[in-house]
Amino acid sequence: IRGDGTADTKVHFAASSSTHNYSVVHIQSDYITLDSLIIENTASSGYNYGVKVNKGAHHFHGTNSTFKSRNNGYSSGYSYSFATSDGTTFPSGDPTNANNFLIDNCVFDGGYYGAYFYGGSSSSGTWPSNNTITNCTFQNWYYYGVYTYYQNNMTIDRNTWNAANTGLQYDYSAMIYYTNNSTFTNNVFNETGGYAMRFYYCNYYNTVSG
Repeated sequence: IRGDGTADTKVHFAASSSTHNYSVVHIQSDYITLDSLIIENTASSGYNYGVKVNKGAHHFHGTNSTFKSRNNGYSSGYSYSFATSDGTTFPSGDPTNANNFLIDNCVFDGGYYGAYFYGGSSSSGTWPSNNTITNCTFQNWYYYGVYTYYQNNMTIDRNTWNAANTGLQYDYSAMIYYTNNSTFTNNVFNETGGYAMRFYYCNYYNTVSG
């Protein structure tokens, strides 16, 4: 799905209930590409997503696009500019989803979470693998710019985080949580008082030796 990166190729949705709270949903859809699009959810309350990818979708490519949702706190329901998970109760799920993603030259704008990658199991042999975020900008998130949980071989390279002043003392530009054999390089952080990076239990469940 390819646009021209202008308002003429904007996918806009103002969610009105917790059961209709998405802008774009891919369920068990492999080899999907979103290029040069603006995708935003402007709902003022309730759980909402700019882009949600779940139920075993693999080989997703997002390029030259903007993913946007509101950036207010949890009391209004979590919001995600971009999120991956599985299962029927999002964002919890099992680890069968989201392998071989490439997101390049995109903007993650807003969200309680800017980008959210969830694996969903402590069995590292079944974690999502080979997901890549490169040359992207994270901005205006509420609590996490990017949050990764249970991932193998993830690459986060040459990205920029521009924190919003949300009044939080301890927001995180990047929370890297239970990831194995991953690469985090050449990134730039412009924080306003929170944490630029937190690496938590990385390689804790690593079964690869050598």
